Amino acid sequence: MLASCVASVLLAAGCGAGGATPSAAPVATDRSAAATAAALPIRRVLDVAYLRNLLPASVVGIDPGTEVALDIYAPQAGGPWPVVVWAPGGEMTKTMAWAFGEELAARGAVVFAIDTVHAMAPDVAPLGVASRGLVEGAACAVRTARALAPAYGGDPARVVWSGASFGGIYGFELALSDPDWERLWTERAAANGGPGPTVECLTTAGSDRIDAIVTAGSGRFIEIWPTVYDADPAVRAFTDRVSHVGNDPALIVRLVHGDMDPEVPFAVAEGLERELTAAGYDVALTTVALGGHAPFFAQILEKIVEVVGSQEW
Repeated sequence: MLASCVASVLLAAGCGAGGATPSAAPVATDRSAAATAAALPIRRVLDVAYLRNLLPASVVGIDPGTEVALDIYAPQAGGPWPVVVWAPGGEMTKTMAWAFGEELAARGAVVFAIDTVHAMAPDVAPLGVASRGLVEGAACAVRTARALAPAYGGDPARVVWSGASFGGIYGFELALSDPDWERLWTERAAANGGPGPTVECLTTAGSDRIDAIVTAGSGRFIEIWPTVYDADPAVRAFTDRVSHVGNDPALIVRLVHGDMDPEVPFAVAEGLERELTAAGYDVALTTVALGGHAPFFAQILEKIVEVVGSQEW
């Protein structure tokens, strides 16, 4: 169960009057002042379409052209608030982040909880389609969040990606991607016939970069399913070129992982922490003792609060 947010608003000071509607030009808030003693009143906007699937139903279980939606949780007034994109794991949906989104919004953030179309097996033909799909889906979610954030009091210049399991993999695929990932994938598709685009993003403009990533029970795509890509060294070399440790060294990384995780071994998180640290990233790993493969919403929430409240942020 999530830790109570009633005691304090940790992300910012002050809030507007209850029931107020956010405007495109939110009232400025002093985020460095002392925390208030009550949660912020929030609003919810559900089922906002943000992309369309382009893959066959045999690959992802829905027809091409099907729209995928997100939910928005935001303080009713004040700001500008940091923006959080939350992505579900393979067996989860955006509705499972309902309590998490409400509490984080009540602490002073605009939360975009996405549904994803790309919880696919990594060996789907042509090899590499899952990797392309992950970065495209993640980029679309971030572009959408940046575009919509001002209308809900959010700051589009400050975006955290958060997710559990597969949702974290999405984030790492984007966070560690080459700035020209779209061109690289397009050139590869033209050269060998695939994989082509996997989604049609309803927001085509804007940056897809993120400032911080906070995940649970997750890691990099290529480390979690290495044997798939080892079957085709050329594909592995290309996907690792598109997304690898060394890109965007200003990225802030917080990992939460159960030390008894049966799905994504704890050693994956330890190895990623070592690799990121060696490359100069601001990274920290929180171990959940005797923890399995779980969303760890409470721990993720506290790490997001820690990141956006830091001087570096």
